[in-house]
Amino acid sequence: MQSRASHAVIPSFHSQAVAIAAYRMGFDRAAASIVEPTNASRLVMADFVEERGIRAILGKGYYAFLDMGPWMDRAGMVDS
Repeated sequence: MQSRASHAVIPSFHSQAVAIAAYRMGFDRAAASIVEPTNASRLVMADFVEERGIRAILGKGYYAFLDMGPWMDRAGMVDS
């Protein structure tokens, strides 16, 4: 029934159990195993793009956006 319900009308037990455990543990402690490696990789990525002069938006989130325009221009690509 869960797989047929649109937008998880019927709550998923597993995801709710994980959320409850994380709230009880404390968000910072529960998220540390994700946040710490992500922060470390972000620092490596920041050094990488700076050393190569690549324009990028790194922010503090999970995603990084790199400007591939110069390489696309050199390859004669109008768009991706």
